[in-house]
Amino acid sequence: MAGSCLHGGVFNVGSRTRSLLTSAAVAALLTSGCAEIGTPDLGEGVSGPATTAVSSADPAGAELAPEVVSAKVSPVFSPSRASDYTPLVLASTTTGLLTIDPDGTVTAVESPFNDSSVVSAVDDYFGGVVAEVQGSVVQWLPANSTEAQLVSQGNGTLLEAGFLDASLAVQIFLSVAGGVDRVKLVDGEREPFTRLAEGEQLMDFSSSNGIQALTIRDAECGQLRFLNVSGEQVDLRGPTATDCDVKRRPKFGSVALSPDGGSVAYTEITYRGDGLPASTQLIAMELGTSAPLLSTQIGGPGEQIESLAYDGRRLTYLRTGESGREVALLAVAGDGETVITNVSGVQFVSFARLPLTFAPVEEPVEVPTTVAEGG
Repeated sequence: MAGSCLHGGVFNVGSRTRSLLTSAAVAALLTSGCAEIGTPDLGEGVSGPATTAVSSADPAGAELAPEVVSAKVSPVFSPSRASDYTPLVLASTTTGLLTIDPDGTVTAVESPFNDSSVVSAVDDYFGGVVAEVQGSVVQWLPANSTEAQLVSQGNGTLLEAGFLDASLAVQIFLSVAGGVDRVKLVDGEREPFTRLAEGEQLMDFSSSNGIQALTIRDAECGQLRFLNVSGEQVDLRGPTATDCDVKRRPKFGSVALSPDGGSVAYTEITYRGDGLPASTQLIAMELGTSAPLLSTQIGGPGEQIESLAYDGRRLTYLRTGESGREVALLAVAGDGETVITNVSGVQFVSFARLPLTFAPVEEPVEVPTTVAEGG
């Protein structure tokens, strides 16, 4: 399947939104080569050692806990964007893709993917979109293109897009049995990124600017863990679970990093005595300093936050409960949430960290039939 190289210019998302990619981002991508995945490595039989740094085994041969290798992370790339750019919400639905403007306006996007039901979708930082459709099929639509390319089929579910290193090679993170794999879009190479310890279960994952955040379920309170580009655990002075309401019920639920990787938003869940969720608190803090930015309750008894995204100023999330599913927006420095009422069938929400640049789908042109004289 053919891809296309990204270039500057004005592009379209549906019929409403027109955006210009910044020259810095365009130049950066061009230094990394053509945005084409090549022949994808679908990853059947991917195996290998955990990439998380692990200390030496003890004399009895037992493997010790992952070593925290650094208290600092140097961002590998911070996408340049106009100061007045407000990211659109990208919503995956049972009928395709939607964008939601800051004012709540909903616009349908003509889906180029091979299934109308999009389980989840994230931007690729350069105006394109990576989506998972039914059957665990992950596809990539490069910017200004109308043809999606295969990333993975039946071997992992889509988590997030991020950068491998300063070469600006975009990588896609996939949840697989026992951990996380990554696929480089530039050449389709697939490799293990991190593996979980026995008894651990991945709940949510976010990647931004060389930092990865994971919420983990385990036998105690669960964890919120940070990894660098090599999959090594790093100490960014994030939150820790100090007490458990109920054993084996994770304290941390959803997680989302800001685009510059400088702050993190996450949910903390409290439980009733019978183990059912009692409430959900949404918290945001600066990494490195632990300075609080936000703390507010967004879920009551029986409600859950299934998807969370953070653009540095606003949060969007998908809340489910007895009344169904609803998409909400919340400004970190605002007075309250805004519920988007005119959408249905939403399965996942994210923010477009740079303007989306879908090429318009061309309508087929009917060629008039010429009838020869005397025919």
